[in-house]
Amino acid sequence: MEKDALDGTRDRVGQLASAELYASQCREIRNIGTGAFGAALLVEVTMTRERFVVKKIPLEHLGEGDREKALTEAALLRSLRHPTIC
Repeated sequence: MEKDALDGTRDRVGQLASAELYASQCREIRNIGTGAFGAALLVEVTMTRERFVVKKIPLEHLGEGDREKALTEAALLRSLRHPTIC
């Protein structure tokens, strides 16, 4: 994948980061794995039919300590730069 194409994909995925946009523009296809804080889901952007894996971490049921750990994990994932990670 070319760098420019990857940057465009990162931009599109970043735009879906709000819960409202995600809910209105993505279709969850299936759960592909679960972890301590959430689940990895295969999703499809309804308009473009692009497919991504999204890590979904619901925070409302977590205690303060686990919530901080989940937010730290989310920050770590956001900082990664790799051709297959958006």
